[in-house]
Amino acid sequence: MKITIKEKKYIYQLIKKIFLTVIVLMAGYTTLKCPQAAYQGVLTGIKYCIEILVPSLFPLMFLSKFIVISSLLDFFKKPMNLITKLLFYLPGTAAPTILLSLIGGYPIGALGVKALYDRKEINSEQLNRMMFFNINAGPGFIINVIGFSLLKKPFLGVIVLVGQIFISLFIGVICGIYARLTNKLMYYKVNNKREEILFSQAFIETTSQISYTLINMCALIIIFSYLIAIIKEWRVLEAVEFISSHFKIEPNNILFLLISSLEITCGCSLITNKLIPLPIIALALGYGGICTHFQVLDILKNTKFNYLKFTLFRLINGISSLIITHILLKITPTTLSTFFSNINSSVPSLKTTICGSITILILCTYFTLILNRYNNSNQAFK
Repeated sequence: MKITIKEKKYIYQLIKKIFLTVIVLMAGYTTLKCPQAAYQGVLTGIKYCIEILVPSLFPLMFLSKFIVISSLLDFFKKPMNLITKLLFYLPGTAAPTILLSLIGGYPIGALGVKALYDRKEINSEQLNRMMFFNINAGPGFIINVIGFSLLKKPFLGVIVLVGQIFISLFIGVICGIYARLTNKLMYYKVNNKREEILFSQAFIETTSQISYTLINMCALIIIFSYLIAIIKEWRVLEAVEFISSHFKIEPNNILFLLISSLEITCGCSLITNKLIPLPIIALALGYGGICTHFQVLDILKNTKFNYLKFTLFRLINGISSLIITHILLKITPTTLSTFFSNINSSVPSLKTTICGSITILILCTYFTLILNRYNNSNQAFK
């Protein structure tokens, strides 16, 4: 008997629900049995948010969104139009988003792309194409956290950053060539009909959206940190380590990739103790982790975002980053490495930003609640 497409979808949904139910029940059982592990997982996630996520991302998140919403750099559109059209087959207004995505951190590119889409500067095809190469780890995280704090050599972070930027730009150029050859639209048809927005209104709108996004990002990181702590209690990591050693595969690399594929910050915490090779670290950073993917999904909701293609390009980015980092390690002069190693003491610690990070999170929560109350009042008045 032949199974119909509708029946296949039903079976798939049933299997998915059963799998998720089992996972939830096991997580709940483990939490009740080992509350200390769950507590430490949540505490670790909060620590990552306060020490790394908030101080490194909040300023650039605000700038990337505000620049697009306020049309602040519209005068920059014509000079950049030739470059963005030639390299990426995109309108000139996409240039600030591309630049900030290279230096800002994982969600910065998604925020800029969403703002461009909402302002009708790009269409759905261009949104998806930009997301193939506009997701990158920021230099603050790669150089300060990984290079300086974990590897004790900022120069190694520079190598990873250079490789990541090169791969992202290369993917963007290739996607632009493909779009040109397949006669995709260069401009969105109604981009000239958009309404101008006051700077004060742009400021409030940007702050509201960034506050909401940042709170959601912190919540996702805390949840994934908790899940990783639960997974450790299930002895999954020990099983992976045993299987890896049986097949003569370096178990530390597999453990690092497994955890990083869920949440990149938690995975990077293994670098110091496990001596993870730099190309493997570049692979994990190129992929970004499922937690980062969920952040992107949240930002790009209510759009025609193709997550399957996005995931495929994250894998391509990760593998390409591994290869280019390996090549850069081979050709980099040792004198340059020595120079960067001698400036370790000048790199600031992220732990000094804890009070500021807590303050930002409190203000984000307060601003979101106040704005929601204000909007509800206006709707009731109308």
